[in-house]
Amino acid sequence: ILQGYVAYQGARIVGWCNANVKSNCTNCISWKRFMQEVDLSNEEKIKSVFCFLVAPDMRGKGIAKMLLEKICEDAKADGFDYIEAYPRFKNSNKFSNFQGPYKMFESFGFEEYKRLSDKVIVRKYLQKD
Repeated sequence: ILQGYVAYQGARIVGWCNANVKSNCTNCISWKRFMQEVDLSNEEKIKSVFCFLVAPDMRGKGIAKMLLEKICEDAKADGFDYIEAYPRFKNSNKFSNFQGPYKMFESFGFEEYKRLSDKVIVRKYLQKD
């Protein structure tokens, strides 16, 4: 089950993010290839941000921030406890960083939850009103 967000500039797609219930991500080919180390036994309701891409010529224009703001807003409204992402923290380059850059999540209030071999799980707690 694929669920995500798309950012447009006019009719052009300039950004995309796969943001879904964590357990729904496990059947994705990319998840099976890159995310074997991620524990799925957690009982909390977690929204998973797995793929995060912005067109190269549109980076640095706030598109990622707008997507993350909307994801957080919707996840909170849907009763999620956390949003979780899985950026790489070593050997990262523009071709292998489709999970989103670590610094982007960090600057948006995500905190390190757990380190894995080549990535880190970061979480943002969605405070209940």
